[in-house]
Amino acid sequence: MNSDNVTIALIQSISRSSPAENLAEACLRIREAAASGAQIVCLQELFSTSYFCQTEDYGPFDYAEPVPGPATGTLQAIAAELEVVIVASLF
Repeated sequence: MNSDNVTIALIQSISRSSPAENLAEACLRIREAAASGAQIVCLQELFSTSYFCQTEDYGPFDYAEPVPGPATGTLQAIAAELEVVIVASLF
């Protein structure tokens, strides 16, 4: 591959009610993207939860997690393992 080229994967998935299930799905798709040659993998906005930003509601604040935290730790580990850059938006 020409060193001037960068392969980017964009991942869009159906969100489930469980952040753990969404993270597992994201990791599966990241592995598939890396196996296909992606060097940068971009996840959908708020990939670990359903998209709740259409209304002002404090209920989804329960989804908030620290950075570093469980999701970022998992993504950091898989990025290092696969030698890819992961762009992720979470709450």
